[in-house]
Amino acid sequence: MGIEENFPIDALGEIASIEANSREYTRPIYSLHKWWAKRFGTVFRGIGLSVLEDSNESILTMSDGYISPSYSTYLQKHDFSDKVVLDPFMGGGTTLVELSRFNTRLIGCDINPVAWWTTKKELDPFDEKKFMEEFKKLENTVGNRIKEYYKTTCECGNKAEIINNLWYKKVRCINCNKKLFLFKDCFMATQRIDRPQVICPRCHETFKINSSEDMAICPSCNLEFNPKKGNVDKGSYICDCGQKYSIMKSSQKSGKILDAELLAVEYYCKVCKAKKYKKASQEDKHNFVKAKDDFLSSKFKDSIPNQRIPAGEKTKDLINYQYKYFYEMFNERQLLCISLLIDKIKRIPDQNIKEYLFTALSASLEYSNTFAKYTPSRRQTVNLFAHHAYISPANFSEINIWGVIDKDRKNNKLIGNGSFTAFTQKILKGKKYGNKPYEKYITRANKLKKIFINDEKICAKIVRRYDDFIKGVGNCLLLCTTSENLPIENKSVDAIITDPPYFDNVMYSELADYFYVWLKKMLENDYDEFKPELTPKLNEIIVNKYQDKDEKFFINGLTNIFKECHRVLKDDGIMVFTYHHKETQAWGSVLKGVLNSAFVITSIYPIRSEPITSIHIKNKDSIEYDTIIVCKKKEEQREITLIEFEEELYLKTKKILSVEIAKYPNLSDGDISVIVFGKCLEIYSKYYPNITSNGEPVSVDTATDKVWEIIEQLSETDYLPPELDPITRAFTLNLFEPGGISYNELNKRLRQRGIDISELDAEGLIAGPKNAKRPADQFSRKTYIEGKLSKDGEMLDIDKVQYLYILYTTDKNPSEWLRKWRTPELEQLCKILAEKTGDSRYANVMELTLDMF
Repeated sequence: MGIEENFPIDALGEIASIEANSREYTRPIYSLHKWWAKRFGTVFRGIGLSVLEDSNESILTMSDGYISPSYSTYLQKHDFSDKVVLDPFMGGGTTLVELSRFNTRLIGCDINPVAWWTTKKELDPFDEKKFMEEFKKLENTVGNRIKEYYKTTCECGNKAEIINNLWYKKVRCINCNKKLFLFKDCFMATQRIDRPQVICPRCHETFKINSSEDMAICPSCNLEFNPKKGNVDKGSYICDCGQKYSIMKSSQKSGKILDAELLAVEYYCKVCKAKKYKKASQEDKHNFVKAKDDFLSSKFKDSIPNQRIPAGEKTKDLINYQYKYFYEMFNERQLLCISLLIDKIKRIPDQNIKEYLFTALSASLEYSNTFAKYTPSRRQTVNLFAHHAYISPANFSEINIWGVIDKDRKNNKLIGNGSFTAFTQKILKGKKYGNKPYEKYITRANKLKKIFINDEKICAKIVRRYDDFIKGVGNCLLLCTTSENLPIENKSVDAIITDPPYFDNVMYSELADYFYVWLKKMLENDYDEFKPELTPKLNEIIVNKYQDKDEKFFINGLTNIFKECHRVLKDDGIMVFTYHHKETQAWGSVLKGVLNSAFVITSIYPIRSEPITSIHIKNKDSIEYDTIIVCKKKEEQREITLIEFEEELYLKTKKILSVEIAKYPNLSDGDISVIVFGKCLEIYSKYYPNITSNGEPVSVDTATDKVWEIIEQLSETDYLPPELDPITRAFTLNLFEPGGISYNELNKRLRQRGIDISELDAEGLIAGPKNAKRPADQFSRKTYIEGKLSKDGEMLDIDKVQYLYILYTTDKNPSEWLRKWRTPELEQLCKILAEKTGDSRYANVMELTLDMF
């Protein structure tokens, strides 16, 4: 099989980067509904083909750096209707969606009903004509009613439609009792507009200024202010009286959710053909009060979700801000409009069409809430789950739930984003793609080419019972349960392709509850999967201290599922999964799960999961590689020693890295760790349990701990000068992690170098909480370093670099110390720190010449 011997990492990476840059346009099927950490369809299509094809030939051929479509089976039609593929962690359905295009018989399982539902609607049949007919009926009834709540008046005097209502939260200062509106800054729009638009923090008038760099003078109250500066700083407000206090603690002190007030609106005038901003008028505020009164006096106030928010790793932030129920994340106008839509959609007789409209409504709730922020740089509302968390903003954007459409413009142009109408268009676009999918690649002329593959279609006949699947009633079995006890016959599956949970990276159930409580209202009468009050959490395989789930729980759960995979997989079958994580513990847990279930890793492939230009890789240490891990049922292996294991790991990793660094010279430390950990899993599993040290078996933890030694050997050989003192090397190699590094992980790495964490603490090099240690600010060490100098104490290399940096950035003369300290090793250290911090001044200080002073 090609997956073991001839997998086209480079070519597939090129195609995947196209999807990464514009997924909504390359694979719009995945935009139907939110699910977290969806992997690239291009990669999983490639995995599926390489697993299911009998040939060992590569599925993608490149010539002179370009895809050769005529010789690439990736771009050709296939039929694997005689094959059965299982995904036990199907999540957002990537495996099933991609392999449905080959007529593969599919089994997908996920414990979370929101994931199950998302996959179901990606695969269900779709009738565009019926869908649009029902949408038009909604538009002409409930749509018109909803739009009345979002009417306003343009400065030209004509009626206009609100795109976004901009609300600002307020607190009372604990010192002077003054009421404060919270502003992170005073910008409303900075891009895609002739001049920046700002809001006055005193009278709330909106107006334009010449430049984002200018001071602003309010034309209404004459206040002069800096629009870049607000009164919110890192979760605290700053009052005019000088008091600085936590916003969250203010909410806790009051015992209630912070009040918010409508101060401004963004609207669209069809007469002026323009998007505009204005201070919220009495009309605008009255429209909200009218909607609120209508909601409170309607039958719908008793039909909204009433589930209490459970305590959790992510939901603790909601509870800290005094949110007790999910419905409190919405204002009354939003609750009314959502309820009106649910009530009307429920009356649609066609079950499938009704489900697609419910899906659009549920997906739009990521934007219709009181947690969605407005971003001036993009002039649009940003979704609640832009980060995998519930983040309470200082101000929020209440979008027009129905949406604004200018029917006088070409193709009925949609104005704004995130509305119910916007998501019905995403359903249309995604299902059109599903009915006639395509691939994209770069031609020799450096142009993006779209190629349709004859007779391919993303669609499946879904059944929910294994008996029906066996009888051929359907070709896709979708299960909403744990995969620890699958209702599948022994040795009946040809391949397993999946993407297991990433240890403690994403708290799926805690986030999915947000959608679930509404989907339950929509679907509980039709689907038993939506009968429970909240999503299942007992058997969810993650590490989550709030659910008392530690590494042992994660390993046991993963092992149970991998054992089930071993049971149902044919003896000559293959299991492939993708993984990435920066923590040693997470990789060790996955390896234990593989080994405990009698699999062996036969191949690993690092593949880029984001393009070089992605905003997600701005941080030097961020992880942008997935590791594709290929497993087979285990056979006996020869015995090797721990030293032989280390040598094989070092040599094979060095070979891979030399290839990757040639392609991507700025390969991050996080990416290097993913590549080395992946290769460690492969080698260890190949020889397990026959790796010994002094006659004793080598544990998984010992093997994975060796990874950091290997990484440091590779880094020190090609990167970090060995002449630097041990404290400086340890600090430079380990402290610059994205989001920080936990105390335990840092301590583990340092001990491998014979260094105790207390030594770095004593030098004042570490800052941050226990779960996110980071480098201390160099200026906080200034007095300590100067104390060393005054006493002629022993200077670390990092002391010298930081002191030179301090002098340089405060316009002091560093020539005395440059003359004394400058060495090639220190110059290299400065370059490394400039790369890791993104601060070029580290490198600049060493480029100074003494005659400048």
